Amino acid sequence: MPEIDYLLIGHVVVDRISKTRVRFGGTAAYASLTARNLGMQTAVLTSAAFEPGLVDILTNIRVARVPSEFTTQFVNTYDLFHRRQQRIEAVAERLEPRHVLPEWQDASVVHLAPLVQEVDPAFADVFPHSLLGITPQGWLRAWDEQGLVRPKEWENADALLERADAVILSEEDVARPEQITDLAARARLLVVTQGKRGATVFQRGKPPFCSRAFKAARETDPTGAGDVFAAAFLTHLHRSGDPFQAAELANCVASFAVERAGINGVPELEQVQARWASGKRHR
Repeated sequence: MPEIDYLLIGHVVVDRISKTRVRFGGTAAYASLTARNLGMQTAVLTSAAFEPGLVDILTNIRVARVPSEFTTQFVNTYDLFHRRQQRIEAVAERLEPRHVLPEWQDASVVHLAPLVQEVDPAFADVFPHSLLGITPQGWLRAWDEQGLVRPKEWENADALLERADAVILSEEDVARPEQITDLAARARLLVVTQGKRGATVFQRGKPPFCSRAFKAARETDPTGAGDVFAAAFLTHLHRSGDPFQAAELANCVASFAVERAGINGVPELEQVQARWASGKRHR
């Protein structure tokens, strides 16, 4: 049996809320906490400056930190339609295959989660026996001298699309809507999250499957919902092998992420089970 069920590779970030308030975030935080709460033995390979609070939030998760002068830092703002604008204020060190601990190379699920082009695509060749999931938003992202983020084309995507067991992204990650059609044709399994409209699963050789979103009790903060969805999807895909059922469960888990600010929205397993049994869904 592998020592680790779920290995996440990507930067833990600091999200700056105001001039004086910051909180930890990023796919590495949201997704690893989700996988842990769903019963996976979880590990994170990341890069950051020395952050005492990082150990506190990632309890019962093994963390390998590549030292850095900076921790990657974002500022996220949202308009009335929950569309996000991002600015990058600092970037930690690049992550490379040589940073992987030998005992983690047989992880059941490996989740490549770039945010700022920091994950070497060569990681895809390091885990031949793992279920490989990719959330490519960091490879679909560029930024200017002021740090303002804009979408870009995913360069050299073909090899990663062919190797990945699942690619998960938001419809807001792409520069052009037609990119979704293109990626769906090239990927073995592509999942596109669509906010209150749920998610669409494109599996090679099968018609698209639309999974409706679950209703949240309240909507406080949309940040991290896609990361929570991705971890829940990959966890259930590993356990069941059924991508359609995995999308249904992931929509349920992700509905909690918007109810509380930051990582506080990551639900416990008991909450998920209750909403799965009786939760309402968007039409």
